[in-house]
Amino acid sequence: MKKTLKLIVLIALILTNKADAQGNKNPYIIFQGTADAKYNGEFVHLYNSTLHDSAMVANGTFKFKRAFKEPTIYYFYSSFELSTKHGYSPFGILIDHPSTIHFNADMESLSNSKLTGSVAQELYSQFNEQIKAEEKKLMVKLYAKYGKDYVESNNVDTSTQKYKTLIKEYNELSTA
Repeated sequence: MKKTLKLIVLIALILTNKADAQGNKNPYIIFQGTADAKYNGEFVHLYNSTLHDSAMVANGTFKFKRAFKEPTIYYFYSSFELSTKHGYSPFGILIDHPSTIHFNADMESLSNSKLTGSVAQELYSQFNEQIKAEEKKLMVKLYAKYGKDYVESNNVDTSTQKYKTLIKEYNELSTA
């Protein structure tokens, strides 16, 4: 996994340098979104460490336009998901250069949304799929050894040797 992470970072750096070398003719990142029209009047929220903004879905569309300053990650959530689930799963999008991102929003769970227009995000999504596959293999091993109920329990006595061994094995397997 460490090799894969290094590869992703290297690719992101190459893409960033390529974008800088081409110059910023359009210094904006535009999120052009669509959602089912039944969500008209609901809001999509955008945030990162320096901003929080929102856009209302109207006629099945919404839009954000931000000045591009440097590669970053923007997170999104929907007011609909927040109100119906009393929480949300943020949907992160990597931005490595000015561009237009087409965002097909799943308002019930923005983390299931589809997008096009960000090579960095596509690479990150591919990387995430590899990580999920590796995590699944790791969990199958731990379930076989410790039992699925024990591994997934929220009421485990963390002072036991069994728990300490489980955590140690998890850490060893996940960094291998």
